[in-house]
Amino acid sequence: MEIIQDEFISQSRRRVTFSFSDATHLSTVFSPGPQYDLVKWSLTPEIPKPMTFYQGRPTYFLSLGEGYSSSVWKLLVTLPEKESCHWMERKTRLVDINLVV
Repeated sequence: MEIIQDEFISQSRRRVTFSFSDATHLSTVFSPGPQYDLVKWSLTPEIPKPMTFYQGRPTYFLSLGEGYSSSVWKLLVTLPEKESCHWMERKTRLVDINLVV
């Protein structure tokens, strides 16, 4: 996994593109950091309602299977800071991602 782009598209909104490569099957657990919300991603037009939470944060399970050919899979996410975010909280993590390849 690699972050190939990380940009602020406004003062409090961040767009990050993750790249996953060399995997024919991939399972990912994705959870925005405590000070961020997930409002948009490149997988579907709307973000599904999370069915589970990790430390009070929404958690998403993603699974990809392509058979024998490996290619690059990109995930673009838009993460605005929560309105209640205090400036000291900005030093915490952006997202938690766990991969099983």
